[in-house]
Amino acid sequence: MRTIGAESIPMAPSSALAFILLGASLWLLARTPARRWITWATLLCAGPVVFTALLRLFDFFPGANLGTSHWAYLSSEDSSDQATADQMAFQTAVTFLLGSITVLLLTVPGNRRSVRYAASFLAVVVASLGLIFALGYFYGAPFFSGPAAIPMAINTSLSFVALGVGLLLTAGPETPPLRPLVGPSVHARLLRAFLPFTALTVCLVAWLMYLIRQRESAPSAALVSALLVVAAILLVSIICVRIARTVGGDLERVDHELREAEGRSRHYAAELQALNTSLERRVAERTTALEASRDHLDQFFSITTSLENPDNVERTFDLVLRFCQRLGYEQAMISLIDQEARVVRGVRAVGALTEVLQRTVRALDGNDILAVVARAGQTAFVKESLEDARCDRVAVAAAGIRSQIVVPLLSQGAVVGTLQVGSRLLLDPTPEDVRTLETLGNQAARALTGLLRLKEIQHLNRELRQTAAELTHSNQQLHELAEDLRESAASERRAHEELKKAQSQMVQSEKLAALGQLVAGVAHELNNPLSFVSNNVAVLQRDVSALREICELYRQGQPLLELHRPELRARIRELEEKIDLDYTLNNLDGLMNRSREGLKRIQHIVKDLRDFARLDESDLHEVDLNAGIESTINIIRGEAKKEQVGLELKLSPLPPVTCYPAKINQVVLNLVTNALDACSPGGKVTVATRAQGDGVEITVADDGTGIDPAIREKIFDPFFTTKPQGKGTGLGLSISYGIVQAHGGAIDFESGVDRGSCFKVRLPLSLPRNGETANT
Repeated sequence: MRTIGAESIPMAPSSALAFILLGASLWLLARTPARRWITWATLLCAGPVVFTALLRLFDFFPGANLGTSHWAYLSSEDSSDQATADQMAFQTAVTFLLGSITVLLLTVPGNRRSVRYAASFLAVVVASLGLIFALGYFYGAPFFSGPAAIPMAINTSLSFVALGVGLLLTAGPETPPLRPLVGPSVHARLLRAFLPFTALTVCLVAWLMYLIRQRESAPSAALVSALLVVAAILLVSIICVRIARTVGGDLERVDHELREAEGRSRHYAAELQALNTSLERRVAERTTALEASRDHLDQFFSITTSLENPDNVERTFDLVLRFCQRLGYEQAMISLIDQEARVVRGVRAVGALTEVLQRTVRALDGNDILAVVARAGQTAFVKESLEDARCDRVAVAAAGIRSQIVVPLLSQGAVVGTLQVGSRLLLDPTPEDVRTLETLGNQAARALTGLLRLKEIQHLNRELRQTAAELTHSNQQLHELAEDLRESAASERRAHEELKKAQSQMVQSEKLAALGQLVAGVAHELNNPLSFVSNNVAVLQRDVSALREICELYRQGQPLLELHRPELRARIRELEEKIDLDYTLNNLDGLMNRSREGLKRIQHIVKDLRDFARLDESDLHEVDLNAGIESTINIIRGEAKKEQVGLELKLSPLPPVTCYPAKINQVVLNLVTNALDACSPGGKVTVATRAQGDGVEITVADDGTGIDPAIREKIFDPFFTTKPQGKGTGLGLSISYGIVQAHGGAIDFESGVDRGSCFKVRLPLSLPRNGETANT
């Protein structure tokens, strides 16, 4: 489309490209579901339009000319008209800017209402601007046209109308411009029916008046204008008639439907009133029946749930039988199973069955209907009793029963009897009727079972009370026996403690005796050979000196021997070199001195053993404890070296102490041995003494594993040990505790897990008056 009319101009190439890009944006926005690439593609299409419109608007500022309209199209013609036609108009750039901004708003994620409303408003503006400039062409005077202005092309304005409508539809029907036109409401239907016709009528009348003013004289124009006014009035009247016909027809149709609905409502109301009256009558009758049944049920359940009175069973049976009569059965009877007699016996009846109650006794293993139901535990219906072989014809004829129903009385799954109902008429019971009879029978069975349990419980209560009295008497006797046993147990514990102490003392005495014998034997066995070995070594040292002098004299005669007996001199020289005679002679004195030193050490060990056991001081003596402690440590130092544990002595001067020395040494030995066992390789045990007031204190400390708080109260108990089996007897600390106590002293300790232990022994300088018992 190059031109439309004499005054029209063609669409600028840049405008055509902008419409293509915006059309592509609308096509992308219409795709569902919206994806991320669609949004980016829409932005790529609308972004250049925004940029181009802004640059074109910038060209209209004084002194600015970027030539934006010629970027997309290079014209070969150089005329001013062609240059004007190829340029984008100012109003076109503004409308493109508004349209592209609308597209950008429609790409905002989240479907926000405010954004949609703004987009729909801008779409209306775009369509309105396009329509305004298009109508300008129809009226023969394009807006913003003249020598210095560039008008908007007719196809551009129509394209803007289409673009605005497309943007408005993309914004959605819930936006304000389209919302009044959408939906089944009368308002929306009227707008859709008459709004387009009215708008076209107004535009047509305005265009005709413009043509008349252009082509007719003033009188003719006035006449034609009057005719157009009359025509417009007629057209508006036609519109009003259509509106009245449409709205009035709908209102009349609705009114007719309302009148029909009203008539149907009155008819339904009459029917509902009749149904309500009938329902009220039936409800009243049913309420009366239910109230009567409720009274009987209240009485029935109050009796069945209260088992304090044995008469409740009979009353329950009477209620069950009366209920059967209320259900329409003239005769009813309850029979119970007698397991001992193996029979089913009638116990309660109403109606004509009372006449046969006493003779109603049926064998449980027989074929009578009562026995069959009692064995099977299932309800039986007899339609013609006189024709059924299971029925007693004599009893049935006497009671006048034609049809009967027999249900079992079940309690916790066991059959305890039967409920028999009969009628002179032919019965056709429904499942509900049978369930009602079974419920009544089960209630009677539960009442009977409850009574039997009550009697059994009462009997058990009597037996329990008698047993409780006997138990109370027995409890008193047991209490007395328990007191005697507690006293006996206390005496036994005391005797056991004394026995343990005696055993401990006995073990101590035997241990000390064995130690004394061992030390005596060792001392005896060592002293005798030690004496002659010492003497022999002294004699040998003396003789060796003489031998060394003789050897020196022989060596002085070697030159003469070399002259007279050279072969003998050679043999002597060979022997000297073999035994290294010079070294041997020079080392003889050292060997003899070291041998005598070793013998002295053996003598010292024997003395330490004798000092430790105090074999020569078995009685009470006043001694220096440091000497005995040194002897004890010397004895056990070898064991300490073997365990790689250091032994350190810190002995302070002590006053003489009156005690049994061997026993005190035994205490120190036990404490040091335990300390060595508690230490790991590289550990250290320290033994210290010091004077303290009128006594002395011996301390044995180690850096071992410490003592668990859970066993601290047991470490002085006899035979208690934490050492592996076979390594300890559990008597060391117990014996030590007894020895210290016998000396009138005290022994205590401080310990922490993984922080070592420290035992402190405090002894008085002299024994108390009863201290003589320490040696027993």
